[in-house]
Amino acid sequence: MQKMFKFFIMITICYNFQSLCMEPSKAEFILSSVEGKGRQAIIYAPWRESYINAQQKPELAISKPCIFCRIINNKNNTENFILHRGKYSLIMLASQPYIDKGIHVLIVPYEHKKELCNLSAETYYEENILTHKLCTLFSSQANETYINSNQGSAAGASIPEHHHKHVMINYAPNFYNLIETLQETKKQIDLQSLYKYIQPQICQLESINLPQKQFSCLNRNCYYCSVIYPNFQESLIIHRGKHTTIMLSHYPSYFGEIDIIPNEHIESLAKMPAETYEEINKLTIEMYPIMLKLVNAQDSNIGLVSYGSKATHREHIRQRLIPRKDSWGKTPITNSNHINGDIKQLYKKLVSEWHAVLNKEYQQQNAKL
Repeated sequence: MQKMFKFFIMITICYNFQSLCMEPSKAEFILSSVEGKGRQAIIYAPWRESYINAQQKPELAISKPCIFCRIINNKNNTENFILHRGKYSLIMLASQPYIDKGIHVLIVPYEHKKELCNLSAETYYEENILTHKLCTLFSSQANETYINSNQGSAAGASIPEHHHKHVMINYAPNFYNLIETLQETKKQIDLQSLYKYIQPQICQLESINLPQKQFSCLNRNCYYCSVIYPNFQESLIIHRGKHTTIMLSHYPSYFGEIDIIPNEHIESLAKMPAETYEEINKLTIEMYPIMLKLVNAQDSNIGLVSYGSKATHREHIRQRLIPRKDSWGKTPITNSNHINGDIKQLYKKLVSEWHAVLNKEYQQQNAKL
C-alpha cells in the first residue's frame, strides 16, 4: 500500500512539473491537430509567454477593433511583415510564432468572417491554393509543415472573430532536446531578418505549378491504406469520394473527431494532386458543421501535417476535423479527455446527415438543369 501511495505521488509530481514548465508557452491549440498516431506533438515556445499572459488579463476582454482588418487596410507591407497580397487574402509572418527553427506564416482573408463556412467560395479557394503552394515551395527545406485553422476560442484561437490559417514550416527534427530548447529559444525571434530572408522566395509563389494527377498507389505497411478500402462500417467510413475518404478517427483525441484521407498513399502536400487537395477542402467545409452539430460542440480545429524532404518520420496525410468545447471532461492525473460517447450511434447519425447533404446537392443540380 505504501509503495502504491509513493508511486501515485511521484506520478502527480511529474505531471504537475510538466504543466508548470510547459503551460505558459506551449501551443496548446495545435496539440490535437499535429499529433501523430499514438503520440502528441507539443510545440514549446517560451518567447510567447508574455503574449499569452497578456491575452489572459480580464481588462483586455473589452472589444477592440480587429487587428487583422487594420493590417489588411494598412498598405505598409514591410511594417506588418506582409509577404504576399492575393485577390482575396494575404500572407504575413506571424508576430508571435510557435516555432523558432522554421517559418510561421498566417493566411488572412480580407473578409471579416469568424467561421470557415461563412467565407465566400472564391476566398476559400484562394486560401487553399496559397496553402498548397506554400507547402510545395518550402517542402525541400522542411521536416514537417503544420497547417491548422482554429475555429473559435475553445479551439485556441487568439483572434477568433477573424478567420485565419496557420502554416508552420518546421526545419527542426521531430524530437530534440528540451535543454537545448530552453537554452536556444528564450529569445525574441528577429522577424525583420526572417522577412528579408523569405521575401524573395515568396515572390516565386505565383509561378509554382501544383502537382497533377499521379498513378494510384497504396503502401502495404501503411495503416490507413489498409483500412480505407475494406467494409464501410468496420472502418467507420462515412463517405468515399473520387479521391478521398471521410471516416471517424480511429485514434481520436476528442469524441467525434473525423479524418479526411486521400485514397492513395500521399505523405506530402508537395506531391498531392491539386484535385485531391481541392476535394479534401470541399468535403471539410461540408462535414465539419455536421460534426459540431452532432457532438454539441461550438468550435473546432481543422488541420493536417505535411512531411517535407527532411522528415525523420512520415505518415499518410489526413485532414483532421476536431470538435472543441470548454466542457470536455478530463482525468485528474493525465489531463486527457474522456472518450465516453457511443461511437456506433454517432457513426449512424453522421452517415444519415451526410446522405441528407448529398441528396440536397443532387436536387440542386437537377433544378439547374
